[in-house]
Amino acid sequence: MGKNKKRRRAYLDDFKKNENGQYTYEGTLYRLAGDEKTRKKRIRNMLLACGVLLCSVILNGFLPVPGLQNSAFVLLPYAVELIASVSCCVGMARMLAAGRREWRLREYIYESTVQKLPGRSVFAAFCAGAAAIGECLYLFLNRTDIVSWFVFLFFILEAVSIGSALQLGRELKTQKWEKV
Repeated sequence: MGKNKKRRRAYLDDFKKNENGQYTYEGTLYRLAGDEKTRKKRIRNMLLACGVLLCSVILNGFLPVPGLQNSAFVLLPYAVELIASVSCCVGMARMLAAGRREWRLREYIYESTVQKLPGRSVFAAFCAGAAAIGECLYLFLNRTDIVSWFVFLFFILEAVSIGSALQLGRELKTQKWEKV
C-alpha cells in the first residue's frame, strides 16, 4: 500500500496512564552527548548565534533603507527572513525548555527541534542573502535613493544575519545526541 505515514499526533501514543491516573511519557528520550561543561558551551554558542541572528534582523527593520520602504523584492525576502529567524529562536526556546533537566528531550520534541533547526537556520541565511541582493538591485535601478550610511549598515547587519544563521546551523549539525 505504500509507505507508512506517521500520524499527526502519533506521539500521544507514548503517554500511558499509570496507577495514579496520571499520564507518563514512556517513549524514546534523547540526550545531548558529552560532559556538563561541553553541553553548557554548546548551548551558550547556540544561544549567542540565535540572539545575534534575531537582533540583527530586527535592527535592520528599523533602518530607513530605501529598498525596505517601498520595494517588494527587498521587503518580501526580509519579511520571510524575519519569520525564519523567529522560527529558529522559538525552536531553540522549545528545545531549551524541554531539555532543562539533564538535556533529555522526548522524541517528538527532538524531531521538531534538533532535526529541523539546521534547515531553518540555512533558510534564514538564504533569505538574508536574498534581501541583500534585492537591496543591491533596488539601489542599481534607483541610484538617486542611496541614503548615507544606513545602506552600508543594512548590508553589514545582513552579513551578520547570514553568519549567525550559518553558525547556528553548524552548531546544531555537529551536536551528538544519543538515545537514552
